[in-house]
Amino acid sequence: MGWRDAPFIEEVSKSVGGSWRDAPLIQPGEIPNAPGANPETVADEPGWLSSLLASAAGVMDQGVRGVATGVTDVLGLPGVVGQGINALAQYGAEKAGLPEAVVDAAGYINPVGHLWPTGERMQQAGDAMNEGTASLFGVEPPRTEPQNFPERFVNRVGEEIGATAVPAIGIVGAAARTGVKGAREGGRLSRMFLEPAAVNPNRFIANETAVATGAGMGAATANSVFDRDTTGGQVADLIGSIMGAGATGIGHALGNHSWELANALLGRNKYVDNVVRDAVVDRIAEAGGLQTKLGEIPDTSSMVEMIEQGPRIGRVVPGVQETLADRTQNPGIASLEYSRQTGEGAGAFNTRRQNNAAAIDNAISGLAPEGPASQLRSELDLERSRQLMDADVQATNAADDARRAVEPLAPQGTAASRGNTIRSALEEARENARARTADAYAQSDISGQAIPPESLIDVIDETVGRMSQAEQSRLPTSLLDRIRSLEGGEAVMKEATDLRSELLELSRAAGGSPGGRNEKRVLDDLEKAVDDFISTNISPDQRSTLEAARAARFDEAERFDRAGDPVNQALQRHPGGMPRMRDENVARTFTNTQNMDRLLAQADTPDVRRAIRDELLSGVDTSRADRIEGFLSANSEQVDRFPGLRDELTQAAQARTTEADTAARRGKLERELGSADRRGTSTVGKYLNYGDAQSQRAIREVIEAPDPARAADELLDFVGDSPKAVNGARRAFWEHMESQTRRSGETTAGVDGKQPWMPRALKNFLDEPKNRVVAERFYKDNPEHVENLRIIADALQGLDTRNAGRVPNTSGTAQGVLPSAETVGSRLFAYQRGQVGGAWLISSLAVVTGRRAVRGARADGIERMLNDALLNPDDAALLLRENNPANRAALARKAKLWFGAEASSILNAMSAEDDSSTEDIIMRGLN
Repeated sequence: MGWRDAPFIEEVSKSVGGSWRDAPLIQPGEIPNAPGANPETVADEPGWLSSLLASAAGVMDQGVRGVATGVTDVLGLPGVVGQGINALAQYGAEKAGLPEAVVDAAGYINPVGHLWPTGERMQQAGDAMNEGTASLFGVEPPRTEPQNFPERFVNRVGEEIGATAVPAIGIVGAAARTGVKGAREGGRLSRMFLEPAAVNPNRFIANETAVATGAGMGAATANSVFDRDTTGGQVADLIGSIMGAGATGIGHALGNHSWELANALLGRNKYVDNVVRDAVVDRIAEAGGLQTKLGEIPDTSSMVEMIEQGPRIGRVVPGVQETLADRTQNPGIASLEYSRQTGEGAGAFNTRRQNNAAAIDNAISGLAPEGPASQLRSELDLERSRQLMDADVQATNAADDARRAVEPLAPQGTAASRGNTIRSALEEARENARARTADAYAQSDISGQAIPPESLIDVIDETVGRMSQAEQSRLPTSLLDRIRSLEGGEAVMKEATDLRSELLELSRAAGGSPGGRNEKRVLDDLEKAVDDFISTNISPDQRSTLEAARAARFDEAERFDRAGDPVNQALQRHPGGMPRMRDENVARTFTNTQNMDRLLAQADTPDVRRAIRDELLSGVDTSRADRIEGFLSANSEQVDRFPGLRDELTQAAQARTTEADTAARRGKLERELGSADRRGTSTVGKYLNYGDAQSQRAIREVIEAPDPARAADELLDFVGDSPKAVNGARRAFWEHMESQTRRSGETTAGVDGKQPWMPRALKNFLDEPKNRVVAERFYKDNPEHVENLRIIADALQGLDTRNAGRVPNTSGTAQGVLPSAETVGSRLFAYQRGQVGGAWLISSLAVVTGRRAVRGARADGIERMLNDALLNPDDAALLLRENNPANRAALARKAKLWFGAEASSILNAMSAEDDSSTEDIIMRGLN
């Protein structure tokens, strides 16, 4: 929508009877409905208020007319200049979303909305608006030509502004399309015209408008003295505009300096000006390493982008504010911050550091587990006591069971008593056998039968005669001689049977003595001859009973008198009556299978079996299962001779195995878990070796284990993941982490006494594999907890970057505002000598005082703003963007577009076509 479509203007247009677009051209000097033009509408003599409103309306009207004149003057410039200006205007229209400018038949430069009408149409629009406004207020409408100095003054200023607006709009449009980077990288003309507009369009327009206003004011002042319609007036107009433009710059500088001086004197602690801003930006750019080629100006756009894209730690850790170095990670800025944190700005940096430390502590401490670390040790100790007690009870019970199992296997009495028991049983059995033999012989009753002695002597002599002398030497000669002495007398069978019995006794004795085999053989031969004699001299009935007796005797001999037989050996005695075998050796003789069978065959009594069983068991070590099993394997046949003994031995072996297993388990637990006075070998035992106050040392044992994950699992598995134990483990781990990642120096503590966290140490601690796996085990039911802590640690890596830039910075001392004593003294001396006057003396001292005040205020402002920029990255980004040295250089370029109005004036003065209409000039310019 064009400016002429505004609702107010449209309403005014309707009030005068239709659209202003359709109004006829107003001829110079014609004022519709003016006094005198229509007697019916002549107003009364206006009062002072109406006159004031009319004067104001006239001034405003002439200002608008001047703008319109300036626009049409520039658009009507001939030749190449006019075409360039028109091209810029068309380009600005395109950027505004309007079609290309074309002059239509009605005299408009015709984009949509009739943005740029010709001068006549502009005048027509202004007149229509003026008429409507005057009609509403009931006052006289303004004249079409300036009637007094204010109107002429405003008209000339408006002309300069209008002439400047046309190229300004085009340049702003071109700059918008080209962009800052394109304008900066273009040629010299691009940097001269486009770059300021691309950097800050509003400031560009303001600067150009301000200078154009000053030029207009200077030209208007010149026109009040010289007639502009003359050649001299044109020159005066040009000179006045130049002087006005220059005076604008001077006035602006004087105003700035006056404002700076006032601020320096009245508000030093808040003093800020462009010099301060520029100095701070230069310091930051220099520290940031924005190096440029010789003659070029640094561009802080890249640093602004770096700040805006830098880390926002506060989004992760609420309350943390990163500094400029933290945001940019630039080592040069870090060095600048480090140098300033110990200067006058130390308080601000220290406050930021402590505030950040408090925020970090709040964020991290919010993740800290509750409760003491001693909970883990308490739970471990309780479980250790329970397991050791269970193991001890099991071992004690198993030992009791084993004792009861082996108790029946313990041999009773001594080996001698057991041997005596066996010997007594054998002797009793032998006596019983002998009694049976005697009974058998008594039943045969042949002892009293008479026999001829010569027959017995012949049998003896015949048998002895067949023997050699050596053999005869082994016979009982005295006994045989007594038998021979019976010859011629009467003998009875008893002599023969007694001889036989004696020979048998001698034979048994010979068989039991070493080397008595031959003697036994000789005795047996003679005994057999005597026995045959007896058999031939008795009746058949007697012979039958005698055979029975002899069988009994044979059985007795087989059982007790067999040479080399263990039974016989056990029964043999020395001639004095002492047993040949010691009592303690008797039972041992019968522990092998054959001898045991021989013994049991002769004397199978409970006492004998108990004695042999005890003697057999005396050779077994029942203290160990393997020895019981070894004994059972080596004496399997003997054991089987005693029903139930194998089961007893097997049960005893099993009981000893259980006893050994439970004892070994108890010993293993004691070694692994340790005790109150002995260090254990397992992770639990090592942990419990430390007291409640040594949880950090204890948890270090877990972390430094060959397999930290397994060690951590062992701790928690030991207590069944008890909530108290898990919380205690987490707390112990947390305290160990704090000891490694918090500062500990006396000078590092905050005002609240808390030591700050070290972000890099915290990240390194959490990234350490052994620490990470232990933390994961302790927080296996809540892995997000560790992850949140790791996120905080990662976010904090960009914090306090300045500590890595330890480069010393120069420092200065504060300077006073008043002139130094030397300055005052030199000025007074000059005054006393008459070299200077009093006014100069006062003004000189005032200038020095002001300069020193501004310099001191600026120095303070630079320090203050630099600290603020370093501590507040977002403010620094805004400062670097608005005071970019490259942009500053572009915006510092002097305004140039106001020359357009002067070019128009010069060309018009030189043109021979002064009478041509403005529309013709515009048409020729466009063509």
